[in-house]
Amino acid sequence: MAYEVIKLIKGHRYRYRVESYRDRESGKIRNRWQYVGRVDGLTEEDKAGSPKIRGGAAQTRERIVQAFLHLMQATTWDKVGASAIAAGAGVALTTFYRHFRNRNELLRLCAERANEELDAKLSELTAIAASADLERERVRNWAIDVISHPPGPATLFRVWAEGGYEWVKDERHEMRVRAFCSYFKAIAERGYISLPADVQRLAVALSVIVQLFTRRSVLEDALLSDDEFAAIAESFDRLIFR
Repeated sequence: MAYEVIKLIKGHRYRYRVESYRDRESGKIRNRWQYVGRVDGLTEEDKAGSPKIRGGAAQTRERIVQAFLHLMQATTWDKVGASAIAAGAGVALTTFYRHFRNRNELLRLCAERANEELDAKLSELTAIAASADLERERVRNWAIDVISHPPGPATLFRVWAEGGYEWVKDERHEMRVRAFCSYFKAIAERGYISLPADVQRLAVALSVIVQLFTRRSVLEDALLSDDEFAAIAESFDRLIFR
């Protein structure tokens, strides 16, 4: 994989071509830098975007996160090392290690952010409609939306799958199960359903539906059909309002 990086050195911009390759002896991913030339002028965007000009650890940390997510759109987890991430962010490798011990710690931060997005989406379940019929329609639409627009960057789903990070999948599954259990109790209190004895099992089933179809739409890059979305909505309706 090859990409270009512009570094700011003493107020001047210099362009480099960076090529990532796997070292045959060590098996590690390394970067080969080639100087391309000086870039004349310094734009306002550069002044705003360069961590050396803008300053602040939080901004630099965010540049590293965004560089990582950007790189993951073009390559796979096993080919993205700390050097490539640092180069993509326009920072030194030592700067990367000041913010993260390794790329797994960076991945953990991204997972936490994605889980915050998921938590916000699950909290929408608490906005219960004024009648059972309206609520049935609302939760059907919610199910379609949470699968067609998964909370969290799509590139991360692929990283979690490729890297075997089962803990991320388990965390998100547990979050969904807790939210669905609470949802069953909330609509039972409204009198929309009778609280089933097997709430936990039903909540797990709903979570698995979300997980399986999210995997299809994101990891397998499959475009779900209208019939499949209708089946998802019907499954939610049947499991909740049976």
